[in-house]
Amino acid sequence: MVNVAEVVFIQYIRLYTREPTGIKYPEELAYSVHMSIGDGKTMEPLNKNYGILFPEASITSENTISPRMIKNPVITKKGDIYYVIAHDTKDEGVVHYWTTYDFVNYTKPIVVGCDEVKDLLSTAKDTIEITDEEGSLIRAVWMPRTRKVKSIRFKFPLVEGFADPQVFSWNGKWYFIATNDINHNIGLYVREADTVDDLFTDKHRLSVILDKNEELDFVQSFWAPEFHVIGGRLYILFAVSGKQWRVRCHYMRLKEGGDIMNPADWETPVRMLDRPGITLDMTHFAANGADYVVWSERYHIGSPLDSGSMLYIAKINPNEPSELLSEPVLLSRPLYGWENQSGTINNEGPYPLILGDRIYLAYSGGSAGSYSYVVGYLMADINADLLNPASWEKTPTPVLSAFTTE
Repeated sequence: MVNVAEVVFIQYIRLYTREPTGIKYPEELAYSVHMSIGDGKTMEPLNKNYGILFPEASITSENTISPRMIKNPVITKKGDIYYVIAHDTKDEGVVHYWTTYDFVNYTKPIVVGCDEVKDLLSTAKDTIEITDEEGSLIRAVWMPRTRKVKSIRFKFPLVEGFADPQVFSWNGKWYFIATNDINHNIGLYVREADTVDDLFTDKHRLSVILDKNEELDFVQSFWAPEFHVIGGRLYILFAVSGKQWRVRCHYMRLKEGGDIMNPADWETPVRMLDRPGITLDMTHFAANGADYVVWSERYHIGSPLDSGSMLYIAKINPNEPSELLSEPVLLSRPLYGWENQSGTINNEGPYPLILGDRIYLAYSGGSAGSYSYVVGYLMADINADLLNPASWEKTPTPVLSAFTTE
């Protein structure tokens, strides 16, 4: 009989930061916790070499955001819990730490003084051994295999000169609506077709259903229009500014039996909110018999008191959407480095997806005009109190970036 020893492959996780590379990977991304996995000699980066854990910025007494970055990340284990610890780049004696059981789910970052975690720091290193089971899970989540799937392929780009696009189905037709950059963001333009493919062919022209209107003071920045069915009626939620620039959310309702493509079949737009800052990118969803709107809001834009754009939620009357049934509630601010790159301070473009008993509220962060623009999401149980910020969980790192696509 020949005894064959079981071969054990030892795996390690290594923590590091990166060097900034201009607008493609600015310091707010580079100085975050990155991870790699391997045998200790050959290590492969996780998450496409994009940061996995980001410290939270602090809020100043003037309601502005003070960014934070980290350096020298290390890791240690106490019982079944791993502790990821990193020093603040500016405040000596301050560290940020996260805990995890599996390197997939992490607690929110906690800021403490070095003395408060000195016992953990005494055993922490940049590399730690992990089990095969942990390694398999980590690879499955952070290094998913490339798979081939059957899909309909569309030309890329589908259409040029448009931002904030939406494709929408209504009464057997398909519609495309978006911010019209070609026309300098003036007017709401819609395209109609029998199929999604036909939406983006030359035979279907864009039709303007709301144009510049001096009388209504709709002059500029016709932004982010979206079709939504609210209370059984079709609406377009959009933002627009008057002659004095200040974008604010509005709705426009289709008349009973109206034709989407006929401007005369739309009622006069109504302003949705009376808020002190600018409001834009409003979206809608219904859950458990209630209707909600979510939008992006910002105060003192472009000034030293710039709050950054934030996501708010409120419950509405579905028969009169401008009637709020709750006070607006702050859901998210751009506190992570991937949301606030080079002073962009940005949470915008929310859009809901309901799958089973979960609500995923996708939104954009970072600079809209940059390579580093990304998508994250907030997630909540559909049966939770959706007006309670604690019901929502934010992804610690983007779910879609230029690094995750090929």
